[in-house]
Amino acid sequence: MLLSFILSFNVAADVILPQVVYTINGSVWALSVSDEYISVASDNGFVYLLNKQGVTLWQLKLTDGITAVNLNDDVIAANTMDEKLYIINLSGQIKDYLKVTGYTEHSKALHVRGDNVVLGTRSGDVFFFEGGELMWNKKLDAYVIESIIDENLIKVVSDKRIYVFDYYGRTLLNKSFPSYIRSTSITPDYFSAGLGNNELYLVDNRGETIWSNQLRDQIGVIDISTHVVCGLRNGEVHVFDLAGREINVFNLNAPVVSISKLTNNILASTLNNRLYLLNIYGGVEWVQKTEGYVTTSHLSRDYLIAGSSLGELYYLRMFRNPQQVKLVTGFVILSLVIGLIILIISLRY
Repeated sequence: MLLSFILSFNVAADVILPQVVYTINGSVWALSVSDEYISVASDNGFVYLLNKQGVTLWQLKLTDGITAVNLNDDVIAANTMDEKLYIINLSGQIKDYLKVTGYTEHSKALHVRGDNVVLGTRSGDVFFFEGGELMWNKKLDAYVIESIIDENLIKVVSDKRIYVFDYYGRTLLNKSFPSYIRSTSITPDYFSAGLGNNELYLVDNRGETIWSNQLRDQIGVIDISTHVVCGLRNGEVHVFDLAGREINVFNLNAPVVSISKLTNNILASTLNNRLYLLNIYGGVEWVQKTEGYVTTSHLSRDYLIAGSSLGELYYLRMFRNPQQVKLVTGFVILSLVIGLIILIISLRY
């Protein structure tokens, strides 16, 4: 009995749920992180900067609702619905704003790297800036879902095709699929696309299909790292390795609206106001009810952060201090030893 209590105590003590660290003005539309900072954007035009401990440093009001924000080491880029692309320094001062045509409806369609910025819009325009100067502008045949700067390449996904451009705007890859693209994730090595016919594709940088899998419902969100993870409208979260083998399936019982993966952990949110931490080889580590559904989230080695449709920022500092880890591990081992000794004595007498 005592052993069971000790084990239960230690399992329960390990479960620490995210806490609301700030409530912003409006809904959280996008967030972006760097090694030291977290940038958050609202649908009514506010940009916020937090440090990696979850403390809000400043807020800045822009001219219209913000549809995308991206944080580099020393600047923040933000796209607004009045067709402006703001460049903001980490002190909260507007450094520049770049004139564009249109705005993005997808927060992943904006990316900053060094002095370079790429933005893909809902009207199908792709803008590439270097040092604040427009280098080129491409008109695609559909709206842009995601765009990133990867070394000397610009990778773009529209709702019809995947593209790779060089810094001069020359097209290196133009690949279509059997159906339109609903969701996507891009890494230095891969594109993953969830199609309108519920197929999930993994494609390399040459446009070669590595594998595809037919799923049971619409693929709303995707994330790639060491695995390909996707969330479906029917509440399923599928985990595949990079060879296309299915590792696990979770059923979260409501449409999955955001997903973030790191090593063996998945942070997933659903439309019924739930936030889950999953282990890809195990089960549900914890589930938390949120105020409004989580629109966007990020999972790092140091912390997790999630923003909701009602403006709440949920934050959890991950357990990283080596001395704390040693102390807790030692306490758990000591508790188990004591419990085992008590169990043996009780059995003998």
